[in-house]
Amino acid sequence: MIYTSVLNIILNKMKSILILQSLSLFCLVLLLSTIESSRSSNLKSSLGITSKSLEGSMLSQNELATYWSNLFSGTRGQTCAADEMKAKVIRALLAEGLVPGIPGTNGSKAEKSKFSWVKKWGYGESSYLLDFFDPLFQKDAVAAFKKVYNELMAISNADTEKFQDPFNLQKLNTGKLKVSLENLNKNYNKAMYEISVNAVQLNEAMKKWNWYVTPGETDYAANFISKYDFNGDGRLNPRELIIGVIHHNKGAIGSAPCTNCFQDIGKKMDAIFIFLDCNNDGFMSAEDIWNNLPKLNRPDTKWNIFSFKNKDNIRTSAINDFVIKNGGALDGSISKDDFRTGLLLGLWDRQTRESSIVEDDSRNLKYLRWTDGGMTDTAAFNHMKEEVLAQLIARSQ
Repeated sequence: MIYTSVLNIILNKMKSILILQSLSLFCLVLLLSTIESSRSSNLKSSLGITSKSLEGSMLSQNELATYWSNLFSGTRGQTCAADEMKAKVIRALLAEGLVPGIPGTNGSKAEKSKFSWVKKWGYGESSYLLDFFDPLFQKDAVAAFKKVYNELMAISNADTEKFQDPFNLQKLNTGKLKVSLENLNKNYNKAMYEISVNAVQLNEAMKKWNWYVTPGETDYAANFISKYDFNGDGRLNPRELIIGVIHHNKGAIGSAPCTNCFQDIGKKMDAIFIFLDCNNDGFMSAEDIWNNLPKLNRPDTKWNIFSFKNKDNIRTSAINDFVIKNGGALDGSISKDDFRTGLLLGLWDRQTRESSIVEDDSRNLKYLRWTDGGMTDTAAFNHMKEEVLAQLIARSQ
């Protein structure tokens, strides 16, 4: 009896142990499955796997996650951190209403692909060089931009016997069944349309002001609008007009008399170029600009890219970027026309928007590059701080 009881107790304990082991094994399997599922889920969510990502592929989301875990070190989230950071910045800018071209924000619409020749002349590294030139040119450029726009708008835009506006949307709406102009042209915006220059105004002004016209050309005003009408509404808003005036007259600014083609400001730019072109060959290298431009007298000491001197010459990139964007004659060099046109286009980029000529610094982003009221180059200061700190740490060791 005693033997049987003991045997039963042992058997019962063994059953309990087996049950516990089975349960533990089940929990372990479940845990591993959960971890793998979570890992796969995290991979899919952190790496932005979408149905569009998988178009044209036989991979499932789970297969893709498995391949990535075997093929790559780290996660795609880490790899794509810069893109995610950019997306966050864009979301923040949208929330602040600062993204050009988005309804309710400041600035202009993105130019279409046919205008791929349009560059970010006012931004990027060369923005520092334009900051440096602003005390000399910003006010003059704004005044010149406003003058040409206002004088064109003062001309009647009504059709005459000799010339009719070929892009007049009203002419397309003459039937018995009237439709909205927005339906006739998706780019039509009533407020913008009414503050824009039309072909009739340009037709009268271009010959009167001695702007370049191809001999025998009869539709020069229409061609002008077609070339610079970024938003496709058949007229030129302030931003479209000013780039058109600069680009169309770039060969005449320094060689032929013309009205409202920025000749006065162009003369000042030419004087700077000739001073910096020490060998008088008509071309100026980035090195010429870097070495000689600090001698320029400016009415304001702000935004001085040459005040920060160190062995790395941190602001040479501003000169190089300007030369790359605008040089077309010799590698590493720019001509007088390149220099003048590059500065004017940089000023255009920063001082115009679709709705107006910008008089202040609200569009040029100086506040991101300078502190202390425009006296301290933020990036250069941080560069020096890092350099000095490294030296101090090295000495302490």
